[in-house]
Amino acid sequence: ITAAVKHKTDITQDYTLADAAALTKHTRALHVRQQPAYSFEHLEFNVDRTYKSKPNPLANRDVRAALALAIDKPQLAQSALGISPREASAITAWSPLISMPGLVQPFADTHLRGQWDPIVHSYITSTGKGRALADAKKLLARSPFRSGFTVDFLTILGNTVRQAQEGVLAQAWARLKVRVAPQYLSAASLFGDWTSGGALAHGQFQVAMYGSTTSPDPDELKFNLQGKYCDRTSSTHPDLNGNYSCIHDSVIDRALDTGADSLKDQQRAASYARFQQRLNQMAYWVPLYYRPQLTTTDGRVINFKPNPTQATSEWNMAEWRVHS
Repeated sequence: ITAAVKHKTDITQDYTLADAAALTKHTRALHVRQQPAYSFEHLEFNVDRTYKSKPNPLANRDVRAALALAIDKPQLAQSALGISPREASAITAWSPLISMPGLVQPFADTHLRGQWDPIVHSYITSTGKGRALADAKKLLARSPFRSGFTVDFLTILGNTVRQAQEGVLAQAWARLKVRVAPQYLSAASLFGDWTSGGALAHGQFQVAMYGSTTSPDPDELKFNLQGKYCDRTSSTHPDLNGNYSCIHDSVIDRALDTGADSLKDQQRAASYARFQQRLNQMAYWVPLYYRPQLTTTDGRVINFKPNPTQATSEWNMAEWRVHS
């Protein structure tokens, strides 16, 4: 921000909503743009049956559902990002397919609002309190881990927003007698491939928190969710293996295949809705919030246009002109 205000840069990006307040103080020096993007913050649970040679609580669906129901997502976004309740509500996520004001991803299930509660067999939107918290405690009580446990929690090193989010989650899960043991790793250590010993690829975590950026077509998510793309159960280790949770779920596998194979929008929508619902109901992942894109320009570069996809800021560089 300092470099941008001093006009040492023409374009800056990679901000979070936590930076919005600081950016708006400098609107005389900067043009600040905020737009929805194909990006979301989420938790991934390691569903391996064992972890460090002991039974893994996260392999139990009731345990995962309890942890998901115990999270007040708008409160987490408010606290970590310093935004208003209205802003937090607008970006609350229940599916990895983006569905927020200003951007609805193709085939996003817009009717999926809430976290599945196996006790009442319905989706609950007001999580982290009331009925959701009471049912979270019931779910844990009927599992083999009713007395509580500790989870190894991994996220990116040096990211103050994620440290704040971890603190909010630790408080929420403490009400279930679940203790969080945070570990902060470099991006290289966290996301490294199988050969380089990446923690996620090798399943050296129980809960991982990070942001994901996707493309408009949901087919790309197969590399993160289908069973054949789990590195630690695969005989080969291509770079495409991104199923870090090691989900092996025939409903998700089939839904993603039929969604990609069909040329009929109605069939694709039904298939992709099925995978979104299954992911929520089984609580393999917990989407937290959608991440809008913030960029700044100083006005010297004309025709710079932010892109909501994972394309870099230079995607339309051929159209740029410098105004001296």
